[in-house]
Amino acid sequence: MVKFFKQIQFFSGLSDVDIQQLLEMIRKIKLEVGESLFAEGDLGADAYIIFSGHIEIHKDYGGRSVQIAIRSSGEIIGEMALLDAAPRMANATAQTEAVVYSLSQTHFDQLLQTSPTAARVILRTIVPRWRETEDVLARVNGQLEVEVEERRMAEKSLQEAHTDLQKRTVELTDTLDHLRATQQELIQTGKMAVLGQLVASVAHEINTPLGAIRASSSNIEKATESLITDLPPLLRSISAEELKAFLVLVTFARENYMRLTSREKRKKRRELTNQLKEQGIDRSRVLSDMLVDMGIHETTPALLAILALPQRENLLQGAYNLTRLMQNNHNILTAVERASKIVFALKSYSHQSHSGEHREIQLLDGIETVLTLYYNQIKHGVEVITDYEKLPEIIGDPDQLNQVWTNLIHNALQAIHNQGTLKICAKHESSQMIRVDIQDNGPGIPADIQERIFEPFFTTKAVGEGSGLGLDISKKIVEEHGGVISVQSQPGKTVFTVVLPCTTA
Repeated sequence: MVKFFKQIQFFSGLSDVDIQQLLEMIRKIKLEVGESLFAEGDLGADAYIIFSGHIEIHKDYGGRSVQIAIRSSGEIIGEMALLDAAPRMANATAQTEAVVYSLSQTHFDQLLQTSPTAARVILRTIVPRWRETEDVLARVNGQLEVEVEERRMAEKSLQEAHTDLQKRTVELTDTLDHLRATQQELIQTGKMAVLGQLVASVAHEINTPLGAIRASSSNIEKATESLITDLPPLLRSISAEELKAFLVLVTFARENYMRLTSREKRKKRRELTNQLKEQGIDRSRVLSDMLVDMGIHETTPALLAILALPQRENLLQGAYNLTRLMQNNHNILTAVERASKIVFALKSYSHQSHSGEHREIQLLDGIETVLTLYYNQIKHGVEVITDYEKLPEIIGDPDQLNQVWTNLIHNALQAIHNQGTLKICAKHESSQMIRVDIQDNGPGIPADIQERIFEPFFTTKAVGEGSGLGLDISKKIVEEHGGVISVQSQPGKTVFTVVLPCTTA
């Protein structure tokens, strides 16, 4: 040991007797991998001589751990805090199994007083280390300033999108008020960009049923005006049997109506025109146009009875107006149901309690809510395949878990550029665990970065498209719920798997 200490420049000026006396005073410490030697903020009571192994010096800065240096055999650490009796400026953790010797404040002061060589060496050691620490922290600070500016610009862009959305969707004002409150929390946790896209998607999607309602209302108004004016005198002019045939025709049209494409309508018109011609009915082309629009695609006894009357076209026009009323009323109900579903999904997503308290929830409800919000991106080119088993409720935070499904589904849609297949499976992994797989057929994640995608601030997206926090946030949420998240990827098949316990406190 004397020889080892003589090789250290810090002790090279001491005699063998002095070093032997020093060895009797120092204390040997063994460290396992990952074990802390001292922590930032601790009072500096000892300096340490590394005999074997490697010690990592790192500092907590800006919410992350920044590595300053790796120290190894023959180096001294912790001496800076001893010089001015200040708290430790950094953390020291064993990177490998290590053995160090502890030198107390009293012995350290005695060593400086009796050995001019030690005093000179410590000055040559401290100055470079101080500069090294300042350089590392300056680089980290510059990086954090860039990230803060990027987030500020993203927040500004999102606010502009909100202003535009409020002008175009007055019906969603109350929902968007709650959504803006939610967004402020999401900004702090990296959710801002995803939520902004959801809002824009919902605003676009809600306009579709609103447009259908406006068009159907206009059609109902026109049909009603015509019925009020023309139908009563027409019905008074026909017999009871003819009135019965008229009502049968209207009922048949209402019960058998189906929505057809333009191509299907053209085919039905040709077929019905030929049927009418075979019955010797003139103006068959004009009549078939009106009948197919009503939902009648073939001849019936009631239809033939009406077509045999002199006022057939007036009766058909009356029947057409009645069926239009019913069809447009059905369109309005369908549009209202669709709009209500979108609003309900958005409220379910944005009105969650943020108390952090866990409660009983059904995972599939959250997944379906997110799919509804992404319907606008899905409907024009994404095939969604769902495979759900009947699952029990779990104990969890629905807001947090919805953010997991949002991040994973959003990433999958981006991977396939909204053109491809999205498959979601939810089933029992075991009697105590539930497994959710979210799969896409995109290009895949390169093998050399798959292990890094859950790291904070790591992203493969272009600047401005991602913060690198989505998967990190998802991983933390899943782990807080007692579960695990993993990924398997190859070209054409990427699967993110979330496994959660059926019940968790």
